[in-house]
Amino acid sequence: TKKTIYAAQEEKKKQHDDVLFGKVKGKKAHPYLVGGILGINCHMIRGDLLEGHRNIFQDVLMKDGEEKSKVLWIWGKLDLTVPFEDNVPEVKKWEETHDNLKLVEQEGIGHEMFYENSKKIANLAIDFLDA
Repeated sequence: TKKTIYAAQEEKKKQHDDVLFGKVKGKKAHPYLVGGILGINCHMIRGDLLEGHRNIFQDVLMKDGEEKSKVLWIWGKLDLTVPFEDNVPEVKKWEETHDNLKLVEQEGIGHEMFYENSKKIANLAIDFLDA
């Protein structure tokens, strides 16, 4: 929709980011922020590495016995960073074939879900862990 739903939370996050990047008078940028972001972009979320990350995730889902882990995947339908509509069919296939994966789709929430509605996300996680 490209419409801001959580304007106050978006502004709060922007202000926090401005402090981290040293855009606020009297505040220096976090000393490891730029290097950390560069490292993630170069070594984690590069397009040519994403298939390997998917394979690792699927390996985790296939573990059995004591190594088996329950996985909660909370995904906001308004996510533009990792577009929900483009990618959810693959995750739904994983959920159908792995009883230890639970996908919880969230209306009105995007990629910054913890800023947008932290209470809702925390309650989903708590409910999952309590089950």
